[in-house]
Amino acid sequence: MPPTNRPSSSKATSTSSSSATPAAPPAAPARRPPSGNCTYRSGTVGCSARRSSSTPPHRSWRGATSIRLAGLPECTREGDEIRREVEAPSFLTSAVQIVAEVAQAAEDANHHPDIDIRWRTLNFALTTHDANGLTMRGFDLAARIDEIVAKHGGR
Repeated sequence: MPPTNRPSSSKATSTSSSSATPAAPPAAPARRPPSGNCTYRSGTVGCSARRSSSTPPHRSWRGATSIRLAGLPECTREGDEIRREVEAPSFLTSAVQIVAEVAQAAEDANHHPDIDIRWRTLNFALTTHDANGLTMRGFDLAARIDEIVAKHGGR
């Protein structure tokens, strides 16, 4: 190796050639990117979505499906979807209002169902695509749909 030009120093330093590796700066803490209703502020992630403290928003609920569906008697499971068919008393004053309120609840939860409108018959299908199946978010929104339908006299 060619000699290096070092500035002379009046202080003697003892460095060993084997430990001449510069110290690495401390690693930054791992940060989880925000998802769903989560926001990133001041080094923390805060979520406004209602969920169990032990269950992340996209955790699969495949094992608990029958338990959660038992609490939603009007809903059925078809593959990786929760389905609900609703018969509204009227088209404009009930069916459209149900859809509008479900759309707002879906926006609030950041979980959007497929909605099919056939005059007074509404079909809702819920799944979590990025989790490849059913999650707590789908069950929570299905329960909210049941509340909205009952409020408008649907069955």
